[in-house]
Amino acid sequence: MKYSPTKWRIHIGAHKTATTHVQDLAEIKCDKLYSEGIDFISRLNIRKNKVLAKPGRFQWRYKFNGKPLFNAFNKRVNSLRKGAETVVLSEENFLGCASTLLSSSFYFPPSPHIQTLISLSKRDNVSIFLSIRPQVDIIPSAYIQVIRTQQLKNGFDAVRNEVISHPPSWLTLVRYLSKTIPNAHLSIWRMEDYLQDKSAVLSHLFGITFPPFEDIETPSGTKSPSAEAIDKIYLLPPNMLVKEYKKQVAEIIASDQGETKFSPFTEAERLILIEKYDADIIAIKEEFPGLLLEV
Repeated sequence: MKYSPTKWRIHIGAHKTATTHVQDLAEIKCDKLYSEGIDFISRLNIRKNKVLAKPGRFQWRYKFNGKPLFNAFNKRVNSLRKGAETVVLSEENFLGCASTLLSSSFYFPPSPHIQTLISLSKRDNVSIFLSIRPQVDIIPSAYIQVIRTQQLKNGFDAVRNEVISHPPSWLTLVRYLSKTIPNAHLSIWRMEDYLQDKSAVLSHLFGITFPPFEDIETPSGTKSPSAEAIDKIYLLPPNMLVKEYKKQVAEIIASDQGETKFSPFTEAERLILIEKYDADIIAIKEEFPGLLLEV
């Protein structure tokens, strides 16, 4: 039986760039998207069915060009498809976890799931979409996401020292993806452009005019707690059991009445990171003409 190539349009994040909002809007419109020839695989189905398999105790298997990861991905996605020629996924965990945004190199070391994208792009027509956001905003946002589930020693200070001494670069990540997955078409959008014109970005992602929609509120699970709530989290006893820590953090955030935005960088530090983002955008436009979506 001859294999029929599939068109894949895969949004890989980054984390904290309105990925949940993109996923939720698309899920609401999944039936309409299917009528337009698109299988949208929801975040719930991706994670419930473990589409991105974890290496687990057999990590040695994943050194063989990622073939076991790819086979698991292929099998699990196919079980979720309805039969449309184009498949769209939005899953930031292709890149790694949010904690890898808290260093001088975004998403380093690379996630093993990059190998899945490499294998997929050698077989099918693959377009990869990367969403980015200013370092000055994404780092505190990722930090909040991480401390929801784990205690970090030295609070934000350890993160601050690393990212200010060696500011992370989106250009470095774009270069890596472009070089590592050369068979895929890479495209980039900025979170600020998404917030300005969601329809344009969603249409770009899906390759069709995205159906009309009513905007939705930010889910409570992704809303940023206040600085006052963060201070309360810092006061939790060190070395708590993970389950108890998560429970108490969830209670603090659920009852959060604070009004101060968590903004841990000084004005001088903010300027350093803003300048880095601006320089990244200029360099990406020069080095990779046409990759950055202009809204």
